[in-house]
Amino acid sequence: MSEITRSQTPRRLSSGRQVLIAFFVIFMSTAFDTPSAHFFNNPLNNDYDSDGVADHIDVDDDGDGILDVVEDANLDGDGDPETHPTDTDGDGIPNYQDLDSDNDGIDDMLEGSGVLGGIVLLGTDANGNGLDDSFEDEAGEFGLNPIDTEGDGIPDYKDIDSDGDGILDLTESSSQSTDFDCNTVPNLRFDNPPVLESGSEFEEGAVYRFPNVTDQLDALVTIDENMNGVILTLDENGVDPEFFKPEITFTISPEVRRPYVDLRISIVEKGTNNPVELEELIANFIDIDGNATYQEYNRFDTPSSYTVDDPNEIQIRNTGGGLLINGGMIEYDEIFNTHPTVNIAVEFVNISSFVFRFGVHTDKNANLTTSVPRQSGIQFSCLDNFTNPVTTNFNEDVDSDGDGLPDRRDIDSDNDGIPDNVEAQTTDGYIPPSGVDENMDGLDDAYEGEEVDGLNPVNTDGEDLPDYLDEDSDNDLVPDNNEGNDFNFDGIPDQTFTGVDTDGDGLDDGYEGSDVDDGPDPNDEIEDPATDLPNTDGEGDVNYRDIDDDNDGIPTDEEDANEDGDPTNDDTDDDGTPDYLDPDQPDDMDFDGDGVPDSVDVDDDGDGILDSEEDPNLDGDDDPTTDPQDTDGDGNPDHLDIDADNDGIPDNVEGQPTDGYIPPSGEDADEDGLDDAYEPDGIDPQDTDGDGTPDYLDQDSDNDTVPDNNEGNDFNFDGIPDQTFTGVDTDGDGLDDGYEGSDVDDGP
Repeated sequence: MSEITRSQTPRRLSSGRQVLIAFFVIFMSTAFDTPSAHFFNNPLNNDYDSDGVADHIDVDDDGDGILDVVEDANLDGDGDPETHPTDTDGDGIPNYQDLDSDNDGIDDMLEGSGVLGGIVLLGTDANGNGLDDSFEDEAGEFGLNPIDTEGDGIPDYKDIDSDGDGILDLTESSSQSTDFDCNTVPNLRFDNPPVLESGSEFEEGAVYRFPNVTDQLDALVTIDENMNGVILTLDENGVDPEFFKPEITFTISPEVRRPYVDLRISIVEKGTNNPVELEELIANFIDIDGNATYQEYNRFDTPSSYTVDDPNEIQIRNTGGGLLINGGMIEYDEIFNTHPTVNIAVEFVNISSFVFRFGVHTDKNANLTTSVPRQSGIQFSCLDNFTNPVTTNFNEDVDSDGDGLPDRRDIDSDNDGIPDNVEAQTTDGYIPPSGVDENMDGLDDAYEGEEVDGLNPVNTDGEDLPDYLDEDSDNDLVPDNNEGNDFNFDGIPDQTFTGVDTDGDGLDDGYEGSDVDDGPDPNDEIEDPATDLPNTDGEGDVNYRDIDDDNDGIPTDEEDANEDGDPTNDDTDDDGTPDYLDPDQPDDMDFDGDGVPDSVDVDDDGDGILDSEEDPNLDGDDDPTTDPQDTDGDGNPDHLDIDADNDGIPDNVEGQPTDGYIPPSGEDADEDGLDDAYEPDGIDPQDTDGDGTPDYLDQDSDNDTVPDNNEGNDFNFDGIPDQTFTGVDTDGDGLDDGYEGSDVDDGP
């Protein structure tokens, strides 16, 4: 079948025959079927985007809607994109032929349009200039005017962090699923020995040919770069010879903490150097492991998707240079695909060559040479040993909060009022943007370095989504838009969503600072979230990441007394502060210190008289905390007062007969809060004078006109009490200091 097809290679695309192919790369491989591919042999009459308009008269060679004259920086001043062309991502494909100029996994057409989901191509070109009619108007004006979301002078299609929040576009334009189906993909084999075609053996620039990786196709492997590595074997074929398995020894030094070797694999027509574009390529990187001293890592161009097992032992980072995979600390013998927790399946589409980096790194301050050669394996076949696969897909315009802005252009992707730049980082380790970008890749230098390339978003609750996309980051039932904006701690946010975004940066005007039209301001004046965001207890983390906002020992989600799933409307003591922000609300208290919270203690003050007895239940709810009785008016309700009538005689004493008095035992076997000495029903209060008022509430228990506070405290019998009321109660137990013993602060 003859057709015109598009190639993502440095070579121009020409008419050729089609043989369908898909291929997988892993750290090991199995048998392969004959694949299908596009062959490109004729360098003349190139038509890169297959639109029927030759490149030399096509104003948009790659069909992304961005004119070639825009994509070429014209560094040599001749206006011709083919001479000294711009190649932003350094992948060997000039921007005017690169559908993803910044290698962030998002098509330039999507990034350049500023339209959620991109522009739908009409598939027509009325004037035959090579630009789809969807990009032209009736006046003949044409081409996309590339969007620059953050106004940093770098258009989004060349900016790896379009909104400047420190989270790479690659991360913000991804979605996850549990789908992984590669059963229709054929196989490639690397069991034939490689032949050195050019360069010196195992040195940078050397090119090796692996013949007949499948019918009609060879693979060229080029040593692109070697940083402190010694290649011992390009492909170890002792076991599983169909796998591509280089063996390399690495040296870690003060100057090179992450040594590596970059290998480029290119698929070409058999016996030639003519590139072949693969419709699909799945790279199954296997056995990415390590030990306590050092760990393996891999890095490769941004794929269309990747699949891992959940849980797994590897760490995956989206970086400006592609996908970075750091191995775990458990060493597995040999290179086998039987350990899915250290495997990753990576899918590419429409690709002719790719570079993968194999290296080691260590967190230790040590210089070392790997004691044994490290092996990496690439399996060019479908790997289906995942037990619980999770697939991450790229190149999608995700709009998490539905505000019309894709997350990559939205500085508050979940509309909770807390900028993504803040939520993506830890509170204590927060680093504000520096405003400096020396390499002009669009990523602030504060988030770029040898060990860091963009923020690795924090996921506080370890479930569902990272914080910058999670409406309740700590899973405590109180949403972030409340906890992050309630500065007076009344359970009601002081800044609320308005539905208006004047400057179009994705942060609602209700949450903007002093200037609602300041454009994309990644941290929106939050310089230190530890002090700039609400933190009720002043300890631990700020409220939106704190599962116990008031630090009372009761998790916020359990301070939901009415069990309606909303802790913000529960205020047990009616003091205006909801229980989850109120460390003194009754459910948190243990008045008598017996280890039984008052909320479940049948005798809160430990006087032996049940709370149900001390509360006359005037409001009919059998709850002493609502409309409680305070006989002596000292501020302590009777059920929290060990001397409810303020006569200096403890209720525990007045509640019992004198001759039959039983002191507390200090034991509570059933942990109901009632001392075992008074089980099961508590003390039956005495009423000496039979006037209907029990002695512990009666100021003259014997009705002899001499009050109890005199008769109970006149030890020298002179008619004058030796202990008198002071109006001070140091320990707050309800017994006035004037009647306390030697310790006025001994508690109930």
